[in-house]
Parts: sequence; C-alpha cells; structure tokens
Amino acid sequence: MSVRTPTEPTALESPDDAWALGVARRADWRFLLPRPRLGRVAYLAPHDSGLIAALSVVSDVLELGAPPGTLGSHDVVVLTGARRRHIARARAILRHGGWLYAEVPGPAARACTRAFRRLGFVEVSAHWLWPAADECREIVALERDALLHALSRRDPGARLRLRARVARFLVASGMFPLAVRRACVIGRHP
Repeated sequence: MSVRTPTEPTALESPDDAWALGVARRADWRFLLPRPRLGRVAYLAPHDSGLIAALSVVSDVLELGAPPGTLGSHDVVVLTGARRRHIARARAILRHGGWLYAEVPGPAARACTRAFRRLGFVEVSAHWLWPAADECREIVALERDALLHALSRRDPGARLRLRARVARFLVASGMFPLAVRRACVIGRHP
C-alpha cells in the first residue's frame, strides 16, 4: 500500500502569474453567481482600473458603458458607486435572467438592496468584501449567522479582542453594515 503525501503549494512562477492571480481575485465575486464565466458584461461608470482588468479576463465581451442598441442584451452589468438611477439604467440593459453586481460603501448596502428589490430584482443579497474590494480575501453574506460565523472563526489576539466584541455587538444589533468599508449587492433580473 502506498501513501501519498500532499504536495506543497507551488510558488508563482513569474511576476505575470502574480499579476494574473491579483486580477482574478478582483473578480472573485463572480462565484456568487450561478455561472462564474460572465458572458457579455457592461461596466457602467465610474470605472475602477483594477476591476476593468479583472472583467476583461473573466468576461467573454466587456463593454465600458452601454452602447446604443444594447437594451436587454447583457448577461451581467457591473456598477461601482451605484445610485438608484444607475440601478434603473443597468436593469434596462440586462437580459431577463441577467445579473447586476454593484459595489457600494458598506453603509449604503441596505439602501442599495432595497433599491434592487423596488426595481423588481430577485435573489437579491448583500455581501461584505473583506478587507476591501480591490484586495478581497473573503466575501461574507451580510446576514447575522454568516457574519457571526466569520467573526468567530479566528481569535484576533488580545489587542483586537475589544474590536471583535464590538463587531459581534454590531452584528447582533443589525448595524454591522454601517461599519463595513466595502460591500456588494447582487440581484437577478426576472
């Protein structure tokens, strides 16, 4: 009987590999969607250069803005700094069954979630992009149980225990999104 030992993770071979990994991580939110390959994507202004690079790698077609004649034709629409009028515009260019992804400041996540629902989006959910959208290491649903699990998984050390207790209090009170730096909201056009 032979015993296999796990292999050590390999180091990135070149700076290009590190760049590609960083680019791919910027679009890890795509795994919140049913299909991580994004298809035809419209990214409405304002634009983030890191997100443009990521979307160009993980999309079949990336359009910055909404070219004329593209109503109802995109699989995914991406917004950064979403406002209600941007959400309505995004809905107009999404195909039925398409997904809207919006990056927002944490305190705006609730209002953005409500705006998605008012405009008829379904399967709406909000997520914490930790520690930030451009260096995201973890995506946690902004729901009580998921947040408590994420916060209790690790001991922050004596220096940060008070901060961890405050975070758990904010979760229990429903105010945690107000303390989040960046969040995302996703929803499907029915």
